[in-house]
Amino acid sequence: MQDTPTTRRIALAIIFTAALAANVIAVLSTGLNAPPSGGDQFGYDAIACSLAAGRGFGYDWTDAEFRRPYLDYDRNHAQAPRFARLLERDEPFTLTAFRPPGLPYMLAGIYRTVGRSFGTWRLLNCLFTATAAWLAAWLAWSLAGPGVGILTGVFGIVDPSIKKFTVMMLSEGPVILLMVIAAWMLVLGIRHRHLGYALALGLVLGLMILMRSIFVLWLPLMFVVVIWAWLRRGDRDATEPPKPRWRTALLAGVIFMLTAVVIPSPWWVRNVSLLDAMMPLGTQGGIALPGGFSDAAIANQGCWVDANAFGVFDELNAELDVAGATSLEREKAQSQYGT
Repeated sequence: MQDTPTTRRIALAIIFTAALAANVIAVLSTGLNAPPSGGDQFGYDAIACSLAAGRGFGYDWTDAEFRRPYLDYDRNHAQAPRFARLLERDEPFTLTAFRPPGLPYMLAGIYRTVGRSFGTWRLLNCLFTATAAWLAAWLAWSLAGPGVGILTGVFGIVDPSIKKFTVMMLSEGPVILLMVIAAWMLVLGIRHRHLGYALALGLVLGLMILMRSIFVLWLPLMFVVVIWAWLRRGDRDATEPPKPRWRTALLAGVIFMLTAVVIPSPWWVRNVSLLDAMMPLGTQGGIALPGGFSDAAIANQGCWVDANAFGVFDELNAELDVAGATSLEREKAQSQYGT
């Protein structure tokens, strides 16, 4: 294929349109406004409802607005109800440090703007993943030519995992887009060595941490990568800036790191204050760790399991029941025990 600006624009427009269409079809096939199907989606939805109602970052399983779509679904599908266990939950409002804040605040913004619309989120998610496919294809094309660019775009169109998560109320969709933007900023930093790209990369990684706390582990690695990007030997392109000094590279790394830390720091301060413990990332990691690193995980051939379902916390839960622990105290204790 001849690589011309017009060819590239047409090919990338086709990739974006096809990715968007494929994801919208996947969403429509499962029900545009159908309630979330289960798992973590219930938690994100519950927190978003509480935020939209002004109660704060927490769960209220008794909230009539939260329960409404699930009740309606089971009433309309009396022969095959799906949400009986969810609707049995009767805990009143409690604050939580279990979920990262990115997705709940996005959902709450939708709920306050257009009402409780699952379809609005799913269509927005389609836009996130289609944009990620388009940007990844553009980046691959720029780096390795039209063949690699088109192949990258095809992956973005046909990958079943992307369609699976586009349908769900989970953070994978926006995170996919943020990861591609991060790669884009890094490439621009390598090419131009402008400190603005180090700042932009830090901003993107900070947002990624707010969406999924696990990305905090990227901080030291990306700090090294940014310094390498500013020090690497230049290509033979005469327009590329000369190789900078160490202090310029270190400055780029520091700018990246400070930005990436400042963005999620208010949330970290909130968690430390709420839990009265040095747990800035909240409780999710500690509670989930035994599901990936324990006898139960080994018995499941190394795959992550629900530690609660496998009885990892049974003894602790019994003690917490006797002590009359609140939901937040239970979260904190389970996280410390799991860690």
